[in-house]
Amino acid sequence: MASLIAVVAALVYFISPIDLIPDGIPIAGYVDDALVVAVCWSIVETDVDRYLEWRDNNKENGSPKQGLPSFLREISNSFYGKE
Repeated sequence: MASLIAVVAALVYFISPIDLIPDGIPIAGYVDDALVVAVCWSIVETDVDRYLEWRDNNKENGSPKQGLPSFLREISNSFYGKE
């Protein structure tokens, strides 16, 4: 949940016309944007690493969908035309 909140907050910050340092100031104007990206990535990185580990473990077991709950597996199979 923290990752979702971080991504949404970062997007709101980028969309908002209010910045800590106005983007009209050459180079310095983008420093606060870069800081927001860095903080957001530091929050999201752990979840991405956990997902990649999950994905790799499930590929070794034969199917990347094996670890999915059954209702998501059914949706995935119907989407890809597999029964």
